[in-house]
Amino acid sequence: MQIKTPHFKYSIATDSSSHVLFIEADGKVIHEADSSEEFYKTFGYNQELKNSGVLPEEFIRKEYVKDNELNYYFACMQMHIIDYLRDYSVQFRETYGNQCDSWIAAYAEIVATRGEKCAPCRMNSYCTKLKP
Repeated sequence: MQIKTPHFKYSIATDSSSHVLFIEADGKVIHEADSSEEFYKTFGYNQELKNSGVLPEEFIRKEYVKDNELNYYFACMQMHIIDYLRDYSVQFRETYGNQCDSWIAAYAEIVATRGEKCAPCRMNSYCTKLKP
């Protein structure tokens, strides 16, 4: 049986909105945050990268958005967004909490097909911990 997984997507406000981070599930905003710092940390963005002048979005594009193997990286991004939401969104936990493990398992199956391609990734040990 194939599990239906939502498509999570995030955006960063470019105006003077009171919130800077928005996360959508299938087109509906399910989380807003005043800071994007913890969100970016979930993806492996850290002070060292910041100090070296790498911008968070530049880091995510380089690490997770790769046209030649998009499905694998998409699954990886989805796992990290779910993990962030479990930690930082009460609404998400109340609405979707009992489904998270099955979603992560479904995405982990996709990521597992990458085999050795994941080995050099800076988030490999983190992703391994996420797998149920």
